[in-house]
Amino acid sequence: MINKNSLIVLILLSFIIFLDNGNRYNLELIFIYFSIVVISTTQIFSNKALPFSLHNIFNLFFLFFIGIAPVIQYKNNIVFLNKLSSLNDLDYIKGGVFYLVILLIYNILYNKIFNKNNNELSIKKRRTFDFYYDKKILLLLSLFTSLIILIYFNFNLDILISRKSLILFSRESYKPLTSIVNTLRLVPLFSLLFLKLSNKNNIKLEVTLLLLTILLNIPTSIPRFKVAVVYLPLLFVYFKPIYIKNTFNYIFSIGLMIVFPYLHHYRYNHNIYNNPFKTNVFIDAHFDSFQNSINLIKHCSITYGEQLLAIILFFVPSDLWTSKPLNSNKILVKSIDYDGFSNIAIGYFAEGYLNFGYIGVILFIILIAFLNAYIDKKFWSNNKKKSIFILIYFILLPFEFILLRGSLRALFANLIGSILLICLIYILLNHKNIKKLAKN
Repeated sequence: MINKNSLIVLILLSFIIFLDNGNRYNLELIFIYFSIVVISTTQIFSNKALPFSLHNIFNLFFLFFIGIAPVIQYKNNIVFLNKLSSLNDLDYIKGGVFYLVILLIYNILYNKIFNKNNNELSIKKRRTFDFYYDKKILLLLSLFTSLIILIYFNFNLDILISRKSLILFSRESYKPLTSIVNTLRLVPLFSLLFLKLSNKNNIKLEVTLLLLTILLNIPTSIPRFKVAVVYLPLLFVYFKPIYIKNTFNYIFSIGLMIVFPYLHHYRYNHNIYNNPFKTNVFIDAHFDSFQNSINLIKHCSITYGEQLLAIILFFVPSDLWTSKPLNSNKILVKSIDYDGFSNIAIGYFAEGYLNFGYIGVILFIILIAFLNAYIDKKFWSNNKKKSIFILIYFILLPFEFILLRGSLRALFANLIGSILLICLIYILLNHKNIKKLAKN
């Protein structure tokens, strides 16, 4: 059922979508994408919707990147790569139907799994039950890793401020080691979150960890996805209104429309006053996931799992695995003879198609619907959870968006690295209890 919030949003979006203000117009095509907007919006603002969830992220992504962006790009005849990647009316219709079917199947599966044997949900701030935390370890671990990072970057603070400087440094350094060091930048954040979730006050330690987190993760110096990974969890522990229904939806939407494009602007233009905000962000390259995904399906051959194997074995360097399959974005640019910037977004479901065709798409739908429903239900089903699960859940929320936008290989490596780091910190914090359990 469409509630008041859904109706207001749909009325506003209908003007944007149906307005004939571009170079092309096809009412049949537009109705397909408006159907995607209607379904995703009603799921986001449903009376049963949670304050925040993986399910919310999924439908927010579909609303902006699959429902709205393709229509505006179609009407303005926007092409992100070369002439071969240009999509005609039939391509947009097929692409719209492809994603509409995915959205329908996903939401049916998710709601069926989530509502099965559903326990009473608890929409309150999480309470935790955990072992004793050694606060000295939190501080020393964060200070030590911060020192390692500064030494590795030769105490060049510009790398901690400018994304451009970090990219230049990465090109001249050993890439696997740089990736590990960049992951270590999350140590103060995870330490801070463990402290906050323990419900124990230590203002001096908290302020120190917060300052280290911000210093090592200044938004203008890190990839845009990592900005969400760092600052969304901070909102969950510091901004209590986020537990009020729809607050997260509005914050996330503002982030997509303003923060996300601005960080892309600052990456190439350090003059913050030089037209950082645009009235139509949907025609910019950071909303390229739909076009790239459809082009991948249109132009690339199925790899029958080879590309997925390379994702799973991401830690094996190309020097040792000389025949390591290319990433999906490189497969696409090679297929269409595009010699420009290859770090483009390939959506999650297009990755499924690349590996196993339409069977792969179905498998990827089932997988994400089951995992989203299971994890969301576990988080909200009662009010007591171990802090390690809560922390991982907070991290999974931004990673869900990265997964859907692409690319899968970059996400998988960063997600595994983050979870391993969280587990390592948790083990170090509880070393005394682990020793006791081992003796018993």
